[in-house]
This record gives sequence, C-alpha cells and structure tokens, in this order.
Amino acid sequence: MNKPAESLSGRELEGGWKVGEIVSRKPEETGGNFSICYKVSKLNGQEGFLKAIDYSGALSAQNPAKELQTLTKAYLHEKDLLETCRSLSRVVTALDFGSVNVGDPAKAGVVQYIIFELAKGSVRSQIINNTRPSFLWTIRSLHQVTVGMKQLHSKQIAHQDLKPSNALLFENDGLKLSDLGRSISQDQQPPHAQVDWPGDFAYAPPEIAYKYQHPEFNVRRLSSDLYLLGSFAISLLTGKQLTVWIVEELSEDLKPPRWNGTYLGHYDEVISHVEHAFAIVLGEIRDQIDVREEFIDELMDSIRELCRPDPEKRGHPRTHAIQGDTGNCFDLERYISRFDRLALEAERYHYRQSLSEQ
Repeated sequence: MNKPAESLSGRELEGGWKVGEIVSRKPEETGGNFSICYKVSKLNGQEGFLKAIDYSGALSAQNPAKELQTLTKAYLHEKDLLETCRSLSRVVTALDFGSVNVGDPAKAGVVQYIIFELAKGSVRSQIINNTRPSFLWTIRSLHQVTVGMKQLHSKQIAHQDLKPSNALLFENDGLKLSDLGRSISQDQQPPHAQVDWPGDFAYAPPEIAYKYQHPEFNVRRLSSDLYLLGSFAISLLTGKQLTVWIVEELSEDLKPPRWNGTYLGHYDEVISHVEHAFAIVLGEIRDQIDVREEFIDELMDSIRELCRPDPEKRGHPRTHAIQGDTGNCFDLERYISRFDRLALEAERYHYRQSLSEQ
C-alpha cells in the first residue's frame, strides 16, 4: 500500500496547484527518507517542485511520538528558514506551503508540503559529463553560489550541505542554492543541530571526522560553509571532491574511524598531518586545472584560504586582519569581488577569441 505522501498524483491543492507524477530522487540527493517529490503546475502554466513530508514511517519507529516530533520540528524549521530567505536572489524560493489529508488522519494521513520554483537541473549534471564546463561558466557559477552563501550568512544561516546536487540551474537566473533542510540558524536549534554533522559526510570538512566542534557559531558553522564552498569550486574545476582526496593522502594510523582509520586522539594533535595532506592535494589540483595561467594563482589562493584544515583560519587573510576582533572574519565579500572580476576577465578573453576566429 502506498504511503500517504506517495498518493498525491492528480490531486488539486490550495492555490490552484495540480500534482503531477512522482519525481525519483537521485542517489546523491539528501533528505529522501521522509519526503516524496513531485512536479506541480497551475492552469496559467506556472510550474513548481513539491516536497511532501511523509509521517507514516514514524509510526513504526520504536518511539513514534518522538519521531513524529522530530519530523514536525524539522519541517517547521525548514519552513521558517525558507520564509526568511524569500527575498534572497541566490537561494531557491519557496512558492507555497500547505497540507492535504490523504486517508485517515489517525494513521498519519495528513501530508505537509513545500512547493519550490522549478529548476532545470543541478550543477552535478554539468560536471559528471565527459566534456568539462567552460571556465567562463565555471567561474560565473562559483560567483553565483558564493553570493548565495553570503546571503544566507547575512541572515545568520549556515547551509551545511553545499555540494553540486544542491546548486540548482534556472533557465534565466543561473544558479541558486537549494535544500535548506539541513541548514542551521544561529537563532534556532532544529533536531539536526545536535548531530556531529547535519549534511553529507562525504563533503564534510576534516575536523568533523575527528569530532572537533568549536563552541562558537561562526567558527563551527560559517567556517564549515567556507570549506564546502572551496570544495564546490574544486568539484567544478576537476570533477572531484576535496575530502575524499585528503583522506587518500593520510595513512591509516592518522585517520579517525569515520575514515576507516585507527586514530582516536584529538584533532589538534593530528592537524599538521592533515595540513600536509592538504598541501599535497593542492599541488594535484593545480596540475589538473585546465584554465589559462593568469587565472590559476587566484583560484588556488581562494581554494587554499577557503579550505584550510584549521577552521579558525579559513577565509580571506585581509578579512581576518580587519574584522577578526569585532566582525565576521568569515565574510565572503572579497571572494564575491574576486570571482566576479575573474568572470569579467574570462568574458573579455572569450570575446577576443571569438573576434580572432571570425
């Protein structure tokens, strides 16, 4: 028998939305255990992407009441964040929220949902192809995602799950950040704020595997987002993810159990080895980046600064020097300016090349 959240196809919802067929989740996409996704549309031609929250599985949990409470809190937290972010140009917009009764409410037949603007795909679909995206597209995409991350940080929200499948492509608007379901707000404590890492562990910064947790929000959360941003840049440029790369350079006795190693000590006692592994990886990244020489140095500087193994040192050195004592030393404004300038230089180069070929 279908779960209530799997029974929405063909239904009319408030606001004039009609539910289409279920959209299958890709293996790399998070949040699939308790949600079902659909395409929806209106008579005026507007389309959307619906995420339906399934509560029925919670009834078979060992503690159903606690599981239902966790799901409800998570839904309300995501809803609150999306309402806060509706004005942000580089974060996917929630178009509507609601609930629909499917069957017996006593059997978790009420389905809550969120409807998002419909994207045409994700960055992951662009970087897994055999043909690498152009540098111009890559640097513009990196600029747009950096703007989105800064917009979230301006609301004291840390994304915590940036990866290629969570940066969505829109026909006329470029890239926007999506999936705030694992995000953390400084002002709220959702259930996933209590776990070691709310996002995908495969992309998590190295200190997470060593169970290092700084007590200060900016260091623990915003600094982690900077690492994810730098790792995202590496994925765009090479098709690989940074954390896996670092793990490959460490011996078993230096890896924690999360990385199938035997090390059980503190992160500060092994961080010099992680930094050495990171330095080796940086050299390999530089060798693999296929862009013009004048762009490489600034790209490598950005990756090095954003992804430092020491979370307190991530970010632009000038920002640390100026804002380290009184402001947010993880502010991304300098990277926004840098990536925008590199994109403009790439556009000029592309234009000169097109003229020379005529």
